[in-house]
Amino acid sequence: MAFLMGLTIPAFSIVFGDILGTLSSSSTDKIKEDVLMYSMIFVAMGIGTGIASFLQIYMFGVCGERLTMRLRKMVFTAMLKQEVAWFDEQANSTGALCSRLSSDASSVQGAAGSRMSTLCQAVSTLGAGVVIALYYS
Repeated sequence: MAFLMGLTIPAFSIVFGDILGTLSSSSTDKIKEDVLMYSMIFVAMGIGTGIASFLQIYMFGVCGERLTMRLRKMVFTAMLKQEVAWFDEQANSTGALCSRLSSDASSVQGAAGSRMSTLCQAVSTLGAGVVIALYYS
């Protein structure tokens, strides 16, 4: 979905360019007809973009939550396998271990969720922009 969201900005620019080209026509009826058609295309693209945006945020959120849950489970399992003397150290107190379980996994979730979706979206926008530039040049 992030790649689809990245394609919307170049697609909007193509449709907007077509609208501007239509406005240079000399026939008023042709202008009205074409602008109505392109307006409907804009509405359809807006609805599609809204749906894709929702799915992008939802899917990357679910992936981030699952990754966080898996990491916490692995860290907790590794903690349980430690010897008793390991828990006596000050760095491995109850509060420090709970803090490590909550904060470290959450940091990974932030990197895997929203940042990854933004990166995918930016890469697809760049790629589509380059392809469009090469096509129209």
